[in-house]
Amino acid sequence: MAVSRKERIADDFKRIRDQLNESLQGITPEEFTWKPRPDMKSVKDMLRECGEVEKIYGSFFRDGTQLDFGKAVQWSGEDSASTMADLEKIRQETIQTLTKAADTDLEKMLKAKTGREWVGEEIFRTVARHEYYHLGQIVYNRWMLGHNPYNKK
Repeated sequence: MAVSRKERIADDFKRIRDQLNESLQGITPEEFTWKPRPDMKSVKDMLRECGEVEKIYGSFFRDGTQLDFGKAVQWSGEDSASTMADLEKIRQETIQTLTKAADTDLEKMLKAKTGREWVGEEIFRTVARHEYYHLGQIVYNRWMLGHNPYNKK
């Protein structure tokens, strides 16, 4: 039986989030806020950017609302556990939106304030790619701090 587009997208979300959760195992508060350089982002910053983008794009797909970056998510705390819990709530909203969407919704054109046009499916795929991009950065940052991903214990 063929796998639907929605199932493939949901599977991408799950696989990427599982990898992200694995990459954060044992992260300390210091590692969570550590920046390789002052002008770079910490793990916390990257995770929160992922949450903001996912919330903004989900809202845009659902009803065309274009939330402001930096104001889209009310974070419940400053630590890794609360950040990940907030990300999980956002992901549940995204999966609910995806599940409720008709196939025609995935094909509809959406126009942003910037003038850019998006196909509905592209919204979800962009969210997944964005999180995967930051997952790579997080793995690399943690590797610089001694957490070699190839030497899992």
